[in-house]
Amino acid sequence: VAVATACAWLTGVLAAYGAARALHARAAAAWTTALGVAVMPCVLSFMTSAYVTGPLLTALLLALTFQLLAIQSGRLGDAVLAAAALGLASGVQSLALPILLVGLATLVACRWWHIGVSSVLPTTAVCLAACAPMLTGYVVAWQDTGSPIYPLSLTIAAKTVFQGSEQLAGVFSGANLGQLPVFEPWRFLSGLFYGVAATLLGLRFLQLCWVIAREDGVTPTTWKLYKYS
Repeated sequence: VAVATACAWLTGVLAAYGAARALHARAAAAWTTALGVAVMPCVLSFMTSAYVTGPLLTALLLALTFQLLAIQSGRLGDAVLAAAALGLASGVQSLALPILLVGLATLVACRWWHIGVSSVLPTTAVCLAACAPMLTGYVVAWQDTGSPIYPLSLTIAAKTVFQGSEQLAGVFSGANLGQLPVFEPWRFLSGLFYGVAATLLGLRFLQLCWVIAREDGVTPTTWKLYKYS
């Protein structure tokens, strides 16, 4: 698990760099962005855990990179890769399903803008085919439980579309919460220390990145503004 999540973390760093470059950032600024994402406490603390937060962020960053390229160029290949990354993010966690719908609509619209109306149906078909293999878990859940998003429930206009888990609904309601946990100062301070240490380490990496990439247009004034901010 630790190796897999570490690989996802490294891929997310490269994806952050790619997204910055797709936004026309210079190489030094893009590496600064990537290293900033890499050492954020909310990212670094999940690097060796079994949570899907890290892979989800990586898939979304990949989707953002290819989505930006598709919007700028209108190439079908970029749209397909963006759709596949969006499908991967949705397969990792259902939280990304709304992003998948908006992203696919954006890809079809940008192809329409660049190519014309004739590209709408082919683009839709190819993008759906690209993200479909990552969404098979929802089909299996629908067959087994009657809901593609089980154990979550879906209610629209006070009408339940998909019934979720009663146990999970009880957890969300707080009925079984019981006594609130006691505040533990030592646990809070240790977590704070970890976050501060990771941030300081990240700043040292950024400083090293700046020293290496000084010739790419990063001025000392820019670095001072960043450091004091």
